[in-house]
Amino acid sequence: MEIEDIKDKIIEAIKEERLPNVIYSKSHHNNKYFQIGLYKNNEKLKLKNLHFEILSTKEPNKFRFEIHFEEQDTTRYYNNENLKNIVNENNEYEFFEWWTKNKNPNNKSIRYKEHIEINDDSDIETLINIIFITYDIFNDILVEIYSNKSQNKDKDMKNQPLNQILYGPPGTGKTYESINKALEIIFEKEDKDKKIQFTFQGEKLNKKSIKEIKEILYKETKDSKDRKILKIAFEYYKEIGQIEFITFHQSYGYEEFVEGIKAETTENGIEYKVEDGIFKKICKRAQYSDNFEEIYQKFLDTFDEDEEKEFTTLKKGRKFKVRINSKKNLTLLLGKDAKEQGTLTKEALKNISDWESYSQPIYKKLEELGLKIEDNSNKNYILIIDEINRGNISKIFGELITLIEKSKRIGENEELKVKLPYSNEIFGVPKNLYIIGTMNTADRSIAQIDTALRRRFEFVEMMPKPKLLENIIIKADDKEIKVQKIIEAINERIEYIYDREHTIGHSYFMPLIETPTKEKLDEIFRVNIIPLLAEYFYGDWEDIRFVLNNDFIKEKNKPNYKLNTTRQLNKVYEINYEDKDKQTFSVDGYKNIYEQEAISNTDDRA
Repeated sequence: MEIEDIKDKIIEAIKEERLPNVIYSKSHHNNKYFQIGLYKNNEKLKLKNLHFEILSTKEPNKFRFEIHFEEQDTTRYYNNENLKNIVNENNEYEFFEWWTKNKNPNNKSIRYKEHIEINDDSDIETLINIIFITYDIFNDILVEIYSNKSQNKDKDMKNQPLNQILYGPPGTGKTYESINKALEIIFEKEDKDKKIQFTFQGEKLNKKSIKEIKEILYKETKDSKDRKILKIAFEYYKEIGQIEFITFHQSYGYEEFVEGIKAETTENGIEYKVEDGIFKKICKRAQYSDNFEEIYQKFLDTFDEDEEKEFTTLKKGRKFKVRINSKKNLTLLLGKDAKEQGTLTKEALKNISDWESYSQPIYKKLEELGLKIEDNSNKNYILIIDEINRGNISKIFGELITLIEKSKRIGENEELKVKLPYSNEIFGVPKNLYIIGTMNTADRSIAQIDTALRRRFEFVEMMPKPKLLENIIIKADDKEIKVQKIIEAINERIEYIYDREHTIGHSYFMPLIETPTKEKLDEIFRVNIIPLLAEYFYGDWEDIRFVLNNDFIKEKNKPNYKLNTTRQLNKVYEINYEDKDKQTFSVDGYKNIYEQEAISNTDDRA
């Protein structure tokens, strides 16, 4: 009896009896097996990842019944203590090793120990009962494990959205946080016990495990040494191509981001070629990586000048020749007379997308020379776009804005690909590519963001965190300056006379953790805070005086010489340093920011 003979009866039983929440598939591989997928609360789970399977065997009329876990890493199933106990308590079942799509012989699934012999309808009924019993025993625990993908990850590992934008006022640590999130996403698929020799710009760290670096990553407060370790880890992943970092600006376009035509001066004059942009490159890299460029050049180096090399097609055994042309592509010489019939470009050879019969034997030669292709789908890749709101989104993403949606990624149910305008390549966005944008709300409100962007990204607000500064006390002139209270008072006033999107971030003051001195605080106010306030309020020094609530800004004295005019004179302001030569501010001035009532003549805002 064959799979097709029993499939219909099993489906009918599934529909009528106790398994309303399952899905079945067509039989596969010449009717050698048949899958039954599982549901959770009527939400279909991925059939290919978790299913029951009925398989024929080499013995006539005998079948196997198995539960398959077909993911990159199935350890979360067979390491689950509850599942282990259930298998041990039911002697009819056992774990067994098998080769999943990632070719890992250590991966395990579960099977019914005995082969099931089916000769007639009563035997089919026996198999149906085994399916029902297996469902009752295992469905709940399997669905629980499947749904809780973070079970074997650290408890503090967060599920990150594919597309997210960190937005907030200046100095709230958006770029800093994007680095943390990038490492967190990469570590999600890294073996926590794996040790890496992190090297950046010649600087080496002692080998550290992913687990050790994650412990640093999740520290609430990080010192300069911790930050250095994370920065070197971040740069390491940038160097090996898993992270790309770019900044959008007004002149940034589709040609730099996706692909464009670039002019190149050669010995033959000006030539034009299609060049991949950073987004297209990382999308390709997230799917696979190779040493094609290196091996292709190695192949070209085997040719003497004007030499013609002979190859044989793999299927029909036809002989043909190739020689290198001026663009380092291959001219095809076909037939007995070896006439030029066309050009096999490097790109076409790499993808075997043109002149297929002739590409195959040359590609095989590249493999002999050491061509290697690595599947990268089991790694996460990150594209960080700093200042994403400063770019023209429609101009930069073009038609690809739809492709970044989760449901439109490669491998998803609504997978979508497009033909690119310059290269004519068929292009899609892989589901292991994460996009993290940062947005400064002082430049543009979130309400003004491009609608297409807003619909496709999750927005994570990042506001000032004064609590991070609570332990910073600056001591000077036998007095104490409380930095947390300074930023809280300044931001409260900004919210009332401007808005919360123009508050001042805590990161401006973070250097005080390492250097808690008044000299450092003076530098922060002189270089960062006062210029930022001047930008916010367009040089309206009355508003700035109100925000600071002190004498850091003062009105200049009117000139001593006589002005022969009856017109109203402008008020002119200047920075009031306690020591002009050292450009320092008074201790009392800092304390006045958060301690005293509004200074006189600042503003009448009652």
